[in-house]
Amino acid sequence: MQQVYIETSVISYYTGKMSRNIVVAGHQVATKDFWEKITEDELKPIISVLVIREASQGNEEQARKRIDAIQGFTVLDISTEAEDLSELIIEQRGVPNNCPEDALTYCNSIG
Repeated sequence: MQQVYIETSVISYYTGKMSRNIVVAGHQVATKDFWEKITEDELKPIISVLVIREASQGNEEQARKRIDAIQGFTVLDISTEAEDLSELIIEQRGVPNNCPEDALTYCNSIG
């Protein structure tokens, strides 16, 4: 079975109220179609502890929906190598200093 890393925005598109913005609504529909492949066991979803942390934030009701949606997903630990690489990405300005979790999420998902 093919593994796929699920980032927090994907979970938000899946669980969020349908948007009136046509572009966002398109992302939501595509995400719901994609989610069927997960629920039909065509893909093995993988998340990180960072995704859980991000999904838990914000509106309490929406956070609960996001957390419920990812129950049972495989959770990756954050490796030392991912932390080291994310620091290098930040130092080289690959992501803004105020978004270190973006660098760490990327590094952890490719590790």
